[in-house]
Amino acid sequence: MTRGQAILVALSGPGICFLCGVGLCFIYRDLSWWYLIHIMSLLPIFGDGRAIITALFAQ
Repeated sequence: MTRGQAILVALSGPGICFLCGVGLCFIYRDLSWWYLIHIMSLLPIFGDGRAIITALFAQ
């Protein structure tokens, strides 16, 4: 897997959840926070964030 592919895979899950959360903000606010909080998985302490950091610094 290339660096770009690894970054895309790591961004896709939390990114889609975040976009769904933004859409739900206008329809059903009580549930939207659950989807919006998935963006936190891009922090380096979680798997997706760690994968992005690893891909960025890979040779």
